[in-house]
Amino acid sequence: MKTLIAIVTTFILLCLNSCCTKKDCQGIENLNTVQISNFSKLDADSIAVEIFENGSNFNTRLDCVYTSAIFETSGNLESTIQLSENVDINHDYKITFLRLGKVYTLTSFETEKITCNTCFPYHPANDYYNKLVSYSVNGLQQNSSELTISK
Repeated sequence: MKTLIAIVTTFILLCLNSCCTKKDCQGIENLNTVQISNFSKLDADSIAVEIFENGSNFNTRLDCVYTSAIFETSGNLESTIQLSENVDINHDYKITFLRLGKVYTLTSFETEKITCNTCFPYHPANDYYNKLVSYSVNGLQQNSSELTISK
């Protein structure tokens, strides 16, 4: 009987662990979009996204992608820029709206380690994620877990 209880208890613990870890937790490791606000479709049809080595004063470019924003509805001024890869806090980003000639820099990313889910009876060591706490747009600090650029 004790063996059966031990087996059932072990099975329940394994199930609880597998059911609760890394569930619905979006960290910067999974962030690959930038929200833009108050840009028209025409403003956002030609965008250059450049990735630079962190701290290089935008001198050491690592990658450059040309894209356009994705608008969900025709009259909406809220849109999304899909990045070619997930955001890396060890890089700086320069986003240029080519039609407008406006440049926005994303720098100074700050994150904090957060537990993903509450798992009973213990919390696995690998069930954490890095939440974006703040970043700078053109040198102005933004306190948000989403990257946003406003016109």
